[in-house]
Amino acid sequence: MQQGFEKQVQSGKLKAAYTDPVSGSKSYVNPKSKYSYNVDTGLSGKTGAKVEPPHVDVNYPNPKPKNVEPKRKFFF
Repeated sequence: MQQGFEKQVQSGKLKAAYTDPVSGSKSYVNPKSKYSYNVDTGLSGKTGAKVEPPHVDVNYPNPKPKNVEPKRKFFF
């Protein structure tokens, strides 16, 4: 999963925004659409303990487009 996001960064479609040094979770932003993607490892940013399954959160730009379906979580 992480490799796919890194390829998008290298191609210029996404920008790496933040990497949590404890959990390894990373955030990416699409500069064109303003959507952001958080690749969550499922580890706590404070302790590094596993707190949930790994997943990707999608954050919509503000204001949220009217034609967007409700938010869903996809686990990998």
